[in-house]
Amino acid sequence: GDEAAGIDDVRITDRFYLGEPQMRGFDIRGIGPRMLRKTVTDGVVSTNRKEWQDDPLGGKYYYMARADLEIPLGSGARELGLRPSIFADVGSLWDITSPIPLDSRAGCVVDGQTYFYKEEFVGDTWKPRVAVGVGVNWNSPFGPFRIDFAKVLVKQTGDDTKAFTFNVGTQF
Repeated sequence: GDEAAGIDDVRITDRFYLGEPQMRGFDIRGIGPRMLRKTVTDGVVSTNRKEWQDDPLGGKYYYMARADLEIPLGSGARELGLRPSIFADVGSLWDITSPIPLDSRAGCVVDGQTYFYKEEFVGDTWKPRVAVGVGVNWNSPFGPFRIDFAKVLVKQTGDDTKAFTFNVGTQF
């Protein structure tokens, strides 16, 4: 590809992404480089993240480590297929060519107000993200279920966190 300023040699579809379900405590594609587009109304940049456009960009490199410690319960819980655990997840995703942030020059008028935007490139660092929590696996008659409650201990600017996850799947 063209390696001009702000253009990466790895296509966005060929990059790695990290977050749920690999890293509990973070949303889907919640870790790593991203472009945040913040709205600007009457010269004031929005601080409400729900009003921002958040575009994960992926990365060239990542590392990840997971540790799960199963908590032993009595035979009754084991017969029901319940396996509670505590966990710790550590990882990071980084290294893309820094895109050139754009600021809108011509605003969009909605209901008499002029809206602009300001872009910010964040999250492109090898520094670790760390989450810990508790979870329960249940081998139900319908297949395995997993519920996790996570607390993020270390995050970087721009990361999207998620405290509760529920997964349904099959085992091979």
